[in-house]
Amino acid sequence: PHGLDFRHAAALYGIGYRRVETWPDFGAAVEEALAGGMPAIVEIRTNRPRNVEHHRQVWEAVARAAKAVLAGAGLTPPGPRDVPPGGGEPGDRTGAARREPGEPSARTGRAGVDAARAGAGADGGEGPARGPGPKGPAVGTPVPEGSAGTGSFTAAFVRVRGTRYHVVASGGPGVAPGGEGGARPRPAGRPEPALLLHGFTGSIATWAGVWEALAEAGPLLAVDLLGHGRSAAPADPRRYRMEEQVADLLDLLDRLAVERVHLGGYSMGGRVALSLAVAAPQRVASLVLESASPGLADPAEREARRRSDEDLARRIEEKGLEAFARSWEALPLFAGLRRLPPAAQAAVRAARRAQRPRGLANSLRGMGAGVQPPLWDRLAGLRVPVLCLAGEDDAKYVALAQAMAERLPRGRAVVVPGAGHTVHLEEPAAFVKEVRAFWSEHR
Repeated sequence: PHGLDFRHAAALYGIGYRRVETWPDFGAAVEEALAGGMPAIVEIRTNRPRNVEHHRQVWEAVARAAKAVLAGAGLTPPGPRDVPPGGGEPGDRTGAARREPGEPSARTGRAGVDAARAGAGADGGEGPARGPGPKGPAVGTPVPEGSAGTGSFTAAFVRVRGTRYHVVASGGPGVAPGGEGGARPRPAGRPEPALLLHGFTGSIATWAGVWEALAEAGPLLAVDLLGHGRSAAPADPRRYRMEEQVADLLDLLDRLAVERVHLGGYSMGGRVALSLAVAAPQRVASLVLESASPGLADPAEREARRRSDEDLARRIEEKGLEAFARSWEALPLFAGLRRLPPAAQAAVRAARRAQRPRGLANSLRGMGAGVQPPLWDRLAGLRVPVLCLAGEDDAKYVALAQAMAERLPRGRAVVVPGAGHTVHLEEPAAFVKEVRAFWSEHR
């Protein structure tokens, strides 16, 4: 009744979300949360007058019970001013909270609370996940068919190649796990799923503002890349090498029963997406590269960047996230973010400061642009359709997008007016329009 919307908060913290209005939907949402083994928000639409009355009755019952307990212990019972209006004597059950038709019972409500607590200890660090293990289903109960675009999604941990990844899925059986038997056939008429990959210092939360609009086009997945968000942050930098990250994502697709995927990646995530497409083109149906690069072709430039990234990794480890985040946010590359509304800027800052120093430092060492094998010479052989997006205020990446599109057999460059490096945050409507138009041709 308060009119708030918890979808973006759920996405920011990487937990499942369902909005329900009927008793059957509430029951299904609770069962889904319990099966997923993860925290979950179930937002219930209520009738405000009845809700206020229900709360009054509950507090009356609580006050009577408290009075009885205190009196039984020989303590001074609460006076009349401590009991809500209408409170009766202990044992008088006439004012007890009554369940109206269609309202969840206390028992079911408790189940919902327990479901929300089921994964409360999972913090994205190392150690066993509070959820699926290597032999179990890869992701919690998928979002029911037909719910794509409603804001519903499922969040879960998936263990691949001995490493835990945090994944969010929306859109139903098209992204359901196939168990040990491999991928299940995709239902007839359902589009192949899309997978979104965030940039350095980002997480799944970066897609919150465009998630619902993109999910309307078909099944949608997002993952926290290694060292980011709630995915694992291994101690060995070699585990972060680009070929390792690509191998993890391919295994993740197997665990999620996804045979082919429409890949989308922003900045570092774009480099990962392109690397995956080059390594396993048969698994990629199309590619969206936002402010991305195929790497540095010049060996001297790569070595200079490697040393620069190593210096930055050490500063993150030695001075901490707060000092790093302040300097990172001040880079001219992110000037467009400073034009966002204050609440949006705060969300970006909060997500960045929620990272772990080790994860960011090792990500730079393992798959920074200075150590990634350059892919310029591989572009001509990539036959999948590719959309290269860049913001008009980001001259470097506009040039890169156009250069890539020229080399790609099915490449197209699009420059988004009024945007800088983070197109999906600075101009989300334009970003969705371009991506949806591209997908409409190829999904």
